[in-house]
Amino acid sequence: IHIPEHILKDTSIQFKENLLELSWVFFETMKKEQFIKAMSSICQHTGDVLRVISYVYKRNHYHFTKSNKKMFVRVLESFPISDFKVNIMISNKKREETLFALQALDYQEYSRSRKHNQAVKSLRQKELHSWYSKVHDLLSIKDENAVSFIGQHPGTLLRMVSWLVRLGYSPEKIQMELIQHVESLSMQTLVSILTHFGQEFEGEKEEEARDVYNICLAVFEAKATTLKTALTGRSVYLEMNNISLENSLIETNSKSQEGGYIRSGLALKIPDAVKRLRFFVYWNDKRRVDIDLHAFARNLEGEDIHIGWNSHYKKEGIVMSGDITHSNAAEYIDVDLENQSLDFVNTSIHIFSGYDNFKDIDECFVGMMAVNQLGEDVKLYNKKNCFFSHHLKGVGRAMNYGYIDVKRRILIFNGSQDEGTGKKKVSQFTLQTYLEALLTGQGCILVNNKEEAEVILTLEKAKEVKEVSLLDNNFFMEA
Repeated sequence: IHIPEHILKDTSIQFKENLLELSWVFFETMKKEQFIKAMSSICQHTGDVLRVISYVYKRNHYHFTKSNKKMFVRVLESFPISDFKVNIMISNKKREETLFALQALDYQEYSRSRKHNQAVKSLRQKELHSWYSKVHDLLSIKDENAVSFIGQHPGTLLRMVSWLVRLGYSPEKIQMELIQHVESLSMQTLVSILTHFGQEFEGEKEEEARDVYNICLAVFEAKATTLKTALTGRSVYLEMNNISLENSLIETNSKSQEGGYIRSGLALKIPDAVKRLRFFVYWNDKRRVDIDLHAFARNLEGEDIHIGWNSHYKKEGIVMSGDITHSNAAEYIDVDLENQSLDFVNTSIHIFSGYDNFKDIDECFVGMMAVNQLGEDVKLYNKKNCFFSHHLKGVGRAMNYGYIDVKRRILIFNGSQDEGTGKKKVSQFTLQTYLEALLTGQGCILVNNKEEAEVILTLEKAKEVKEVSLLDNNFFMEA
């Protein structure tokens, strides 16, 4: 395998699964000098090399030749002693893993670096303190160098931002340290932190949350300039159809069981003309199937309301169809959007009998449509009659589909395997905030029509050559 030098120089592997698999291919196919050069280039620090050693050793049936051992020792010692010390003793658990890898190499027999060798001797004799214990010591005395020390592990520094702010460390210094290492930070972690700290906090946590949010937003904006995407320097048209960008969240840690092109956190607009909304689930199958639809609502006074076959059929401007127990049918929940007392209506769907998974039903979809009157008899449950429809293809018998925010006139999709009441979640870090930072960082020009655009950015499956799907590219979190 020939890999050009400029690629080796610029390549970094973000996910250890990819790094480990690639290292095995290199081990099996490359000559010694080529392997040393390749691994020294793609491994970001000594910790990566140690993981590779353990992985390859196990996969090679716990055997290394003398040449293999010397080869890996040279890769290890290609990293500075400061990096080496930090990564061989991050924690007590890490110490044992490191010793296992070093023993496989007969490290001290083949080492050619006195400093690296001495560090390993200190590790064996338990004289080398863990990196985390050093962090604890620095923070316990409020040492001003703590932030830069923790910055040796940028991902850890990112996860510790709120703690450091709480201890009184300068937000400006934390932000500067993170931006110095922005290329190695995880987009997914940044988005998760921003979504969380973008929520409303009260009391003492309010100022802390604001500082954390502002730090991470500045870091995210810097990160956006480093990404290599199809958007860089292009004119972009946003084709978001019925998605409300200012109300949509990017839920990185709660993927929908549905998959496809609706992701947890996306907000679907309810047209302004709709005064009475029908949310329904329709199903049809060759065998009898019974699906139940429930609503767990809350009014502005904080009162919880359950609408379903085993509770109320009508309350607070919400009306349900009643319990339907056969196929080629629909259960619905009608919501009066003009009811000033309603806050939100959470929808939950459950297969009572027939199958164990939604994907096994011949036809099963949810839809939203306008009705003239609450409880009105509607015969045509067809996708063409809906301003929104979605086939259910997930696994499991239960799904918390999402909630209708009455005031904002949106449905926030959830799609989790949960029959629970769900929680209304609002954050200032929205899909709109994300896109503004991303497009600015990528040097894009936003245009108002498709014809002017070099790239059409969408949340659906790309259909044209110049379309780019945010979902297919996982919001560029792995770029």
